[in-house]
Amino acid sequence: RPEGHHHLARACRLLERTEEARGQVRRALECDPDFVPAEILGIELSGEPEDLQRSEVEKLRPKYEGRPGWQRWWLEAYAAMREKEWSKAAASYGRLIALGEGAGQPYLGSTMEAYLGRGVAHIESKSYRLAIEDFCAARTLAPGLEPELLLGKAYFLKGEKEDAEETFEGLYGSAGPREKTEAA
Repeated sequence: RPEGHHHLARACRLLERTEEARGQVRRALECDPDFVPAEILGIELSGEPEDLQRSEVEKLRPKYEGRPGWQRWWLEAYAAMREKEWSKAAASYGRLIALGEGAGQPYLGSTMEAYLGRGVAHIESKSYRLAIEDFCAARTLAPGLEPELLLGKAYFLKGEKEDAEETFEGLYGSAGPREKTEAA
C-alpha cells in the first residue's frame, strides 16, 4: 500500500532526511503510480526552483481532471494552497474530509492530512476558530507533533495565549528525554 511509504516520506522530510524521503516516495509510486500525495511530495522534494515545481504540478492536472473523486480534490487543494487561495483550498480539503467521514478514507491517514491542510488554510485566512476545530479533529484522529504544534499556533494567533501555552507545555511534557534536550 502506498500510504505507508508516503507517511514515512513525510516523516523523513520533517527530520530533514531528504534522500530517505525521496526513496519512500519512489516506493509509494511503485505501489500506485496514481497516488497523487506522493507525486506532489516527490515534486516538493526534487530540489527544483519554485516555478519549476509549480509547472510540474500543473502537468499533473490533465491526468486527474476528468476523474471523479479524491485525487483531483487533493491536487486542487494543493494548487490552491500554493496560489494562496485559502477559501478554495479549504473547500477542496472539506470535500476530502467529507469523503473520509462518509464513504471512507481513500487511504489511511488521508482525513487527518485533510484536516491539517484545511486548518492551515484557515490560519492563513485568519479564521482561527475554524483552524482550531480542524487541528482538534486531526489530533483526535492521530495524536502527534504536527496537530499539536499547529493547534498551539492557532491558539496563539487567535490571542488565546493560555490555551497556546497549555498546548505547547502538554506537547513538551509528552516528549521523551532526547526530544526535551533538543527542544531546550
